[in-house]
Amino acid sequence: MALNLKNHKILVVDDVREMRLSLTTISKALGARTVYEAKSGEEALEQLQSHSIDIVLCDYNLGPGRDGQQVFEEAKEFGLIAPHASFIMITAEASIDLVMAVVEHSPDGYLIKPLNKSVLEMRLEKVLHRKRVFKEIEVQMVAGDYAKAAAICDVMIKGDPKLRLDLLRMKAEALFELGDADAVSEICAGVLMEREISWAMVLMGRANYLDGNFAKARSLFSKTIEQNSNLMEAYDWMVRIDREQGDFVKAQKIQEAAVLLSPKSIKRQQLLADLAKHNGDHEVACKAFQAAVDLGENSCFSRVDDQVGLVNAVAETGGPEAALKALDALNKPRKGRPPIKPDWRLDLSQGQLLLAGEKAVPAKEAIQRAYARYLEEPRDAADPASMALAKVCYALGMMSEAQKLMDRIVRENHDREDIISAAKEMFSGLGMEDLGSDLIENARREVVEINNRGVALAKEGKLGEAVELLTRASDELPGNLTVAINVLQVILSEAQTSGYTNQRQYTMSEFLKRAERIDGTNPKLIKLREKIARMRQDAA
Repeated sequence: MALNLKNHKILVVDDVREMRLSLTTISKALGARTVYEAKSGEEALEQLQSHSIDIVLCDYNLGPGRDGQQVFEEAKEFGLIAPHASFIMITAEASIDLVMAVVEHSPDGYLIKPLNKSVLEMRLEKVLHRKRVFKEIEVQMVAGDYAKAAAICDVMIKGDPKLRLDLLRMKAEALFELGDADAVSEICAGVLMEREISWAMVLMGRANYLDGNFAKARSLFSKTIEQNSNLMEAYDWMVRIDREQGDFVKAQKIQEAAVLLSPKSIKRQQLLADLAKHNGDHEVACKAFQAAVDLGENSCFSRVDDQVGLVNAVAETGGPEAALKALDALNKPRKGRPPIKPDWRLDLSQGQLLLAGEKAVPAKEAIQRAYARYLEEPRDAADPASMALAKVCYALGMMSEAQKLMDRIVRENHDREDIISAAKEMFSGLGMEDLGSDLIENARREVVEINNRGVALAKEGKLGEAVELLTRASDELPGNLTVAINVLQVILSEAQTSGYTNQRQYTMSEFLKRAERIDGTNPKLIKLREKIARMRQDAA
């Protein structure tokens, strides 16, 4: 049956008017009634926000601003593409770097220019057929109902054996999300007995990782790469295992190999930069941070860490003056590149570099800017840069600012011995042991007293007062995990005794997010999350 796009809304994205016209004409010739156009990445995102699009035909190179890959990344990140929608990337180039950059982010397909009606029709038929067949499974996966997705796979396997391998893969993915490592391994072993398929080997590796069999998992990922050196997921899992095992040097080597294959991936460059920084490999860090900065110019995955990391890596390899020049280059406007946003960590780097060059007056001006910007918005007080800012404030005689910073850092991390030890070491290095000892003792005592008072109120049955006290404390110290957990525990108790209301559900959700941002792996938090989920299910 001929393809008919009558009921599909299509978005054509290309910076060249003639190409937009050509793709629009072809789409209408295939029956499309509604075709939107965008001549830039920014316009494409606006159209995706304004309309429910079924098919996106997007050129890779879109001139100044976001490219097609960045449009796709951002649309996926912010949920602008529905599970049923199709995204086709179109490019005039066929270089391995560009192809890897495109396929790594899993669009529904990509096409090489020039293309005509028959080529586009054939590709769309395949893509739309697959979307139709697997639509319900994808909907359940996106909704997080993995058990239902796996059950649908079972029904469909019986109904259409030709789709068996695709459905087994989707079922294994669903079971992995459910944490059923044995079931995943059983599916993959059955597939691998028939023939060695890369996805089955990777999923079996992931199942072994889930079971804690890291050596076996790593061996399977390594074997996958030997058979298919372009399968980036296998590299990702090897790096993940090496990092978790504490072998950052090995992780860096694997990541360097991955970046060679896919250099246009900003997340890969960022991870390589972070690993090289951790390993003290400043040359590799410098190149990777520079690549991440360049790739991040119009990306939603851009980080200030990349800009700060680049400046610091240049300082290590070329000295303070070279680093200041790198910082100036970042601040200079460039055609097609938005100016970097002011950030206290960049001001901190500038102040440190100027101080290292014995330029105390401009150094102090930079640090004053850093301190003012630090206070303007909530920041993670456990960030090493926070303590570095306090240290340079002390060095420049900004005692009041330094004391306020250290007081906040200690109070937000009063039970984290690594942070407290680092604070003591900093004060010792500055010759301020007594001052530091008093500050740390007073700040820790204050937080402990608030926590104890809140817990005591809860035990007395004064749950409302306990919630109010601990909520104020958590709002003042948003980075303190213990306080956030105590708030959740008291609200949960209040819900159990007085009822599970929408307001309590919302408040718990907000504090749960706050706690997870601090440390989502904390055992107490994991138990609380499970209790809250059970209560939510019971209420439903």
